[in-house]
Amino acid sequence: GINAIAVTGNHAYVVSGFYSNSGYYVQLEIVDISNPAAPNVVGSYDMPSIPTYNAGETGCVAISGNYAYIADYYNGLLILDISSPSSPKLTAKYDVACDTSDIDVVGNYAYVADGIKGLEIFDIIDPSSPELVGRCETNGSANRITVSGNYAYVTTSTEGGNDYSLLIVDINNPSLP
Repeated sequence: GINAIAVTGNHAYVVSGFYSNSGYYVQLEIVDISNPAAPNVVGSYDMPSIPTYNAGETGCVAISGNYAYIADYYNGLLILDISSPSSPKLTAKYDVACDTSDIDVVGNYAYVADGIKGLEIFDIIDPSSPELVGRCETNGSANRITVSGNYAYVTTSTEGGNDYSLLIVDINNPSLP
């Protein structure tokens, strides 16, 4: 099913997951929404498949300029060149923990909720070569993130998902959150 959507300009970027005979696939679809009465899929990108026994999470997407930044639960941080919506291309992949669940992009940085690794901050000034520049451990698994001003707001959960909390992280210096 559909797990995430980002809209910019005349395009919606939809991340979804689906089952096939050989595993669970995650896909980014680019939809032309210039005519809201008739949205039209103009391009797509399939992420690598994962075994069906690990399926269930498909990640989130953030758009900045000509790039889609995808936090894919099992494939890590994926950066796609979307300058040609009909043929998105993989620009970079950064392997992170096995539960990358959310992303926010602000300026030259991508902020990633990376499960038990917590908050990870990537310098993306060169989208073809993202660089991990900062990390902040969280008390539990980092699940969702949003950035506002000099703060990252991160939701966390404990093992088993029974206890949730909100962590507010000062990111004024991305190397030392």
